[in-house]
This record gives sequence, C-alpha cells and structure tokens, in this order.
Amino acid sequence: MLFLLILGVLGQEGFDKENAVVELDDSNFEHLTQAATGATTGDWFVKFYREECQDCKRLEVSWVKLAEKVAEDTELTVSIAKVNIDMSPELVKRFEIKSLPVLLYFRLGVVYNVIGIEGVDNLYEMIKGQGFKKFNSRKVPGLSSFMSEVSVSEIFNLPYWVYGVFVCVFGIAVVFLVPKKIKTS
Repeated sequence: MLFLLILGVLGQEGFDKENAVVELDDSNFEHLTQAATGATTGDWFVKFYREECQDCKRLEVSWVKLAEKVAEDTELTVSIAKVNIDMSPELVKRFEIKSLPVLLYFRLGVVYNVIGIEGVDNLYEMIKGQGFKKFNSRKVPGLSSFMSEVSVSEIFNLPYWVYGVFVCVFGIAVVFLVPKKIKTS
C-alpha cells in the first residue's frame, strides 16, 4: 500500500513504471527514503549498481521481479529501489560503496548491509521474515553539509598556528575582561 502511495506521489519522475523499481540519486534519495531521520516512508531495499557491472546486470532481473512481488503484497511497506553510482557520487561517499552490487536495507534510521542472498524468493522471504536484521547494521550516516566537508583553515587559508594564537588571545580576554564587566554591572 505504501508502495502505491509513493507511486502516486512520484508520478512520472523517479519511478520506472515498466519494472516497479524506484530510481534514486543524490537529488531525491533523502527526500523519498527519509533514511537519515528514520521517519515515515517505510522500509527501503536499495541496490547500488553500475551499468557496466556484470554482477549488477545479472541481479537486475531478480530485482525487478522482487519489486513486482513486493508491490503485490499489501502487508509489506517496503519500496524497492536502485541507485546508479555513476550518477550519485554523494551517496557512494555517504554509504561507503566500494564494490558492486551492494544491497542496503533501510529501516527506522538503521541500514543493514545484505550479503549472500540471491534469487527473488530468497530476497522476498528475507524481507517478509525480517531476515535483514541478521546482517551487519549501523545508524544511517547523516547528510553531508558544506561545513562537514571543509575545515576552517581551508576557508580562511591561514596557517594552523594562527588559530592557536587566536584561541589564546580570546582566552586571555575572557579571563581578564569578563570579571571587570561583571563587577561594573
């Protein structure tokens, strides 16, 4: 049911109607999945792939069939999606994608690294029986921001010792000026 709701919300954009797999990228991933907040859009099972990857191509047919099977199950609130890593460098960095294909299951602010399961039926049963919980998991990494990417020294382009001097001068000013300000108040 959630899958149909997402289908309605997405309309033409971000949804491949031929195979029922949501196409995610840097621009729509967090908005659609709410992965960092663990919020309300339900669980997401996401395949990270590259067009040239032979293992990714072999998985594609199963992935499409899995999406169709999950969409038919009204008890599941899971969306099946894929991310082309060539189009999504921020997601590759955020989720530390180093080999392909990678299957990540997102649930309530936790990401599970699903490995070693093949075939539509096995993947479906893993979702249905919450078998993803047996895999390594971690809190979903937060979104990167400008300040998380750049240090203060890169912004102002000053040598590190200048910052030390600034901290010392500021500390001395606080020690000597704040007590005088308090006495005069």
